[in-house]
Amino acid sequence: MEADDPERIASGKHYNFIVDGPAKLLMSVPALLGYVPLESLVVIGLKPAVESGRPEIDLIAHLDLTVIRGTHSTEVASTVAVQMQHSGVRTAVVVIVGGSGSRDRLPYEAEREDMSRALLDHGIETVDSLWAQAITVGAQWCSYEDDAIHGLLADWQNQPLSLHTAVLGDGVRSSREAFGDELRPIDRGNCERRSRKLAAADPIVTSKQIVKAVHRILDAVHDAESDRLPVTDEDFINLALALNCRQARDVALLLCLGTRQRTASRRLWRHLIRGLLKPDAAPAAAVLALAHCLDFNTNAAYAAVKHAQAGKPKSLLVGILKKTLDNPAALKVIGKVLRERADEVLKSAYCTPDYGLEVKLEHTPDGDLELRRHPI
Repeated sequence: MEADDPERIASGKHYNFIVDGPAKLLMSVPALLGYVPLESLVVIGLKPAVESGRPEIDLIAHLDLTVIRGTHSTEVASTVAVQMQHSGVRTAVVVIVGGSGSRDRLPYEAEREDMSRALLDHGIETVDSLWAQAITVGAQWCSYEDDAIHGLLADWQNQPLSLHTAVLGDGVRSSREAFGDELRPIDRGNCERRSRKLAAADPIVTSKQIVKAVHRILDAVHDAESDRLPVTDEDFINLALALNCRQARDVALLLCLGTRQRTASRRLWRHLIRGLLKPDAAPAAAVLALAHCLDFNTNAAYAAVKHAQAGKPKSLLVGILKKTLDNPAALKVIGKVLRERADEVLKSAYCTPDYGLEVKLEHTPDGDLELRRHPI
């Protein structure tokens, strides 16, 4: 079984990891999800790899068993199966983590059967069902299908996919909630002071102010590439004001298209979010969510969307991103749509005739995309 690294979609590089056997598949789950699951049902969707024909991991679905257990199980299983079918998944492995059970009496049998039945109803065969007491060293695991297949887990952090994830700098969180914790304000006193100043500041309305806001966004992302992040109240307030301007915010969204600029954008907007109160940080959280979507980091994107919703629950952008995250297959087209709209967005965002400059979305020699400024 091949685990295909989603980073290749952003970078153009292709990494394959061979997962040979159920134990190694179980130990790969934290790296595939981005966090260590507890009391969870995980569906690993597979389809034949284009070159080798071997089963390749295509789509991962995670469900909290404490939430879906019982009455919601059938309904949720059907929703997951539809998404798997839409993505072209042919076969799947169902993984149960947690529950008080043993090899003789495995937990969550009804929920596992509901999922397998829903997958089969949508033309997807469950090739294996596995249970793990926990994803940790020494935890028991076994197959629901064959009680002769069992063992104890080794350290998941030493698996190739986990090591590769660490090298990329993504890391694996202790839980899904940890993604949201990373967006909490660092110093609430500073955030409240900036909120008062931001409320008293004049909005961006004139063409000259719009162009200045666009430059501020471009300069801030460029500085973030060298780890130069906002420090003063003025830095935070000016960036927050710029993101409240639709045209400047559009340019911030387009900056997420370039691999290098997207990495800097993530660093910048996360820093800005942690220096502002939720209502003030909502636009930055929405842009951060898009950057994570384009990296296929749905956990971090989900946390950013929730943060944005708490600030401005009626934001159109946040609503679109939430629907995208509810349908993982949509993540595959969101970057393409942005690229198709890039020229149109830039024309509406930048007043080139009046100020002698224009911004273009261009390919770099290594195939990346960047927003670049040019005199005219």
